[in-house]
Amino acid sequence: MIFGSDIIVCVGGDGMFSEILNSVLLKTQKDQGIDSNDVYNSLAVPNIPLGIIPAGSTNAAVNCITGSSDPISATLHIIQGHYTGIDVCGIYSAGRFLRFAVTFLSYGYFGDVIRDSEKLRWMGPKRYDFSGFKNILRRKLYEGELQLLVDVPIDSTSWRNDRCLETCGTCREITKTLIEPQNDQTAEKKIKWISVRGQFIAVNAAVMSCSCCMSTEGISPSQHLGNGYCDVITVSSCSRLNYLRYLLRTSYHHSDPFDLSFVKVYRVREFKFNPMVSDDKTPAVGCKGIQDNWQELNTSIWDCDGEMINEPSITAKVHCQLVNVFGRGYIDRKKKSPPSTFKWSQCFPFFKKS
Repeated sequence: MIFGSDIIVCVGGDGMFSEILNSVLLKTQKDQGIDSNDVYNSLAVPNIPLGIIPAGSTNAAVNCITGSSDPISATLHIIQGHYTGIDVCGIYSAGRFLRFAVTFLSYGYFGDVIRDSEKLRWMGPKRYDFSGFKNILRRKLYEGELQLLVDVPIDSTSWRNDRCLETCGTCREITKTLIEPQNDQTAEKKIKWISVRGQFIAVNAAVMSCSCCMSTEGISPSQHLGNGYCDVITVSSCSRLNYLRYLLRTSYHHSDPFDLSFVKVYRVREFKFNPMVSDDKTPAVGCKGIQDNWQELNTSIWDCDGEMINEPSITAKVHCQLVNVFGRGYIDRKKKSPPSTFKWSQCFPFFKKS
């Protein structure tokens, strides 16, 4: 057993949980002799479950996994031994492993906010609100190409009405196929690569729904804990007001944020992103901000569970139910009315508050 323990319990927020998860997964692969730098290697599942007792600001991970941000409820799940398998997204660039993402991955707007806020640490948690508002005014666009590995037919959106709730049937079916491999529906699904090019304000990837106190249903309400997919959300060029509409819809969910014409969502098993040189629209593969011909690229960074990834060109692959975590899934409760007073922080829910 890893570290000679039966379980590992994290008392903290999403950032601390992500760090512990990364450490446990990397040690497991090392012990099993698996090369973590190979994106197509099958990774070993740690033989030790993880527990989270929430002590952060947003607590998106524990809210999705246990159904609440209550420390007592989270502790009871650990005591009673209720655990579930969750997906983990491996991030790779130029043939090497960068880190694992468990909640949220974003390029563009959210990446810029994280990068800018590092210069304003003296402001405390308010730096995220200030940087978020400033970047709405800047409305910076990034040209890039997304390659998405999707199921066929790609125009099917039936999954958008399917919620991952407590003891989710979809996730349980996937668990059965992992325990007893066979020629099942999952293996028979047709898949294909599609390419999406354009100017983006943000490219977001939700490994779980990310529902939390700042976003009642999360950035992608229909995303599952353990279905082997992530939801890639692109926000194309739009006005400042329209982008603010998207942020408010994501936060309050009084309307569907995916109904906006400039917002697209794709359910993928794997995706690749490369920034593009603006004059000839050539993808800059393996780019770190400067092209081989010394032509500087307009690039952002990736916000990965609140941590910065400076390489703009990445490959992201979802590893299905790679980690067992104590909890039974999200509990469907009646929505509470949104706060009557508007706060800018409601528009920027996916940052570490430290």
